[in-house]
Amino acid sequence: MPVAQWVAHVLRATFWLAVNLAIVTGLFLLSAHLGTQPGEDERNVSLFVRGLASFWLYIAAWSWLVRGVFKRPAPPAQKGKPTGAAVAKGSLGCLANLLPVPFVFVFVGRLADWAWAGISENDPGHPARHATDILQNGLLYALNHVESWIPWAVGLIVIFSAARAFMKASGRSRRTTGPSVQGANQATLEKLRQKRSKPARTSRPASGGREILAQAGIPSAQTVGAAHSGAHGQQAPPFRPGSAREDRVLGALRFSSTDGGWWAHREDGGFAVHMAGGSDGPDAHALDLARQAVQRSFEVLLRASEAARPIAQSRGVGLPRFTIAAVRVGAGSAPDVSLHLRCDGDAAHEYVVRSADKLQTFKAG
Repeated sequence: MPVAQWVAHVLRATFWLAVNLAIVTGLFLLSAHLGTQPGEDERNVSLFVRGLASFWLYIAAWSWLVRGVFKRPAPPAQKGKPTGAAVAKGSLGCLANLLPVPFVFVFVGRLADWAWAGISENDPGHPARHATDILQNGLLYALNHVESWIPWAVGLIVIFSAARAFMKASGRSRRTTGPSVQGANQATLEKLRQKRSKPARTSRPASGGREILAQAGIPSAQTVGAAHSGAHGQQAPPFRPGSAREDRVLGALRFSSTDGGWWAHREDGGFAVHMAGGSDGPDAHALDLARQAVQRSFEVLLRASEAARPIAQSRGVGLPRFTIAAVRVGAGSAPDVSLHLRCDGDAAHEYVVRSADKLQTFKAG
């Protein structure tokens, strides 16, 4: 299917290239005609029309090659006021792209003058005159025999439109049923089942008794009590360096002095979670956002994939599918959240997207 989608994309780009070439040919011939007039104004208009045609031809050919054949996506529009360095870089890029325009103006303009000379002088042996006669005869034949080719044209348009709609629907189906999406969706459903099947506590354990937490598997009564408090939303005791605590969503939390933060050791085999914080405990805002990232992993993956998809496509991945490898949450009232993504079609590259508005939007970089 990707090959068929590429062929359909190239055919559509070629159709628009043919339309642009027809318009550009008319503009070049018009400039050649105006250039043969004796008046100064006509010659000035001829130069203007030829310059416009040169720009048009170069842009049409560039769009067909880059956007059509190579299928490179357009860069996303940047929000906010651009910096001076970005403006300078964009200006240099535009000037570099416009370097071939003068060559198009000179060489294609000379070809247009040569063709117009043969057409206007009615030289039957001139190649341009011969091509014009063939085109004229073909148009007259098509107008006189409309009933013979109109059904074929309509049929081809219908078949092409149906094939294009089918390929789009197939692409959407693969994106919504891919392994990464299915895995994230299955993890979310499993957590919801665990919450619904969790038995309610009707009485507090007797003094000196021992509370059993099957999922934690930690024999320490102090650690189990901390997990019970975290699961029921009570105020948790303070962290101690080197100690672990069972969080109701993230699992066991342990401090790492080398990373300068806290790692969540999840038992469900999900992605790693790192939170900023000191040895006395993770930052409260970071802990809250880390829980949201785990609970809303399906939604977070979809939003992060939108930011990483243009980068993957620019690296040659036609239909990128991502999975979350790790989440890093900073400190502060609005922590910066970094998602490290893996792409099925580009396993050697790590995609990093960031959110500064509490997992609402993501930006690459």
